[in-house]
Amino acid sequence: MDALKDCNVIISGGMGWRFAEDLKARNIHPIITTEELADKAVEFYIKGELKTEKGQFCQH
Repeated sequence: MDALKDCNVIISGGMGWRFAEDLKARNIHPIITTEELADKAVEFYIKGELKTEKGQFCQH
């Protein structure tokens, strides 16, 4: 988690619920999206247009 200490947001195609909770505990906002291109995801996020998948965390 030290590598992420300067991050405010993590944009991902998926992540486990525990990792998401660990991020939140460190004031890092986890975002799950179906956007496959990283540069487009960032572009849409900055514009406030990134489509997110709420509650789509893996259960493992």
